[in-house]
Amino acid sequence: MYDITVVGTGYVGLVTGACLADFGNNVTCVDNDAAKVERMKALELAFEQASGGKLEQAQATLDKLIEDQQGDGFQTRMTLAAVLERRDDLKGALVQYEKAAAFAKEQSEPLMAIIGIAGKQGDLAKQLTVLEQLLALDGMSLEPALKMIEVAVLLDDKRLAQAVARANAIAPLHPSVLAATALLEHRSAKTGAAKARVTALLDVAMKTALLPEVADDVLLVSAVAAAEIGDPRARDLAPRALKLPGLPDRVKKLLEKHA
Repeated sequence: MYDITVVGTGYVGLVTGACLADFGNNVTCVDNDAAKVERMKALELAFEQASGGKLEQAQATLDKLIEDQQGDGFQTRMTLAAVLERRDDLKGALVQYEKAAAFAKEQSEPLMAIIGIAGKQGDLAKQLTVLEQLLALDGMSLEPALKMIEVAVLLDDKRLAQAVARANAIAPLHPSVLAATALLEHRSAKTGAAKARVTALLDVAMKTALLPEVADDVLLVSAVAAAEIGDPRARDLAPRALKLPGLPDRVKKLLEKHA
């Protein structure tokens, strides 16, 4: 363990100090900007209040910090959003996450949080729109692409092709990606060879989709693909997929034909 002093508490200094402290070092961060130091003290107080379950007090501390204007910013808004979410104020939390995203357009955390809240609210359209933004920001993470596939399948949205293309570049053998690819290719398949490829893709996806403990997203995407393609294995998947929450009427009607 070392005693380390980091001069400057901007994006670089503060993150560096936090990382060094996480490795077990005794880190002191200093700055000659008095307003920045006061903002950090207020944020620390809000963290302590929230950690102790004093959510109303934490919210008041953060509201005052924002009112002072010099205390407003990405971290303040993210912290306030998290506090509001813990207080089950999803509408207020959503507003704060959106403001945080405006402060730091290169950050994915507020977008992920917005997607999570939209999911709790059953707002699939908002989920899909923000997922599209997230894919433009983060080109290497698989989870956003898989989630976008799931939501696009639920909505029968043309952005499914965009999500499948991204996921295929990262994990082409993932069962959700295989099933979604089969679904897209089925819609344009004209020749015997093209139809055979659709069947082959779905066959591989089904090895996972038919397992008893399959993940919900794999079950859903595979069930919808099999139902639309007319694959007889839809009869095995549809009854299980119909138990999933938040299915749009279109998807329910499609799956009920095969249940």
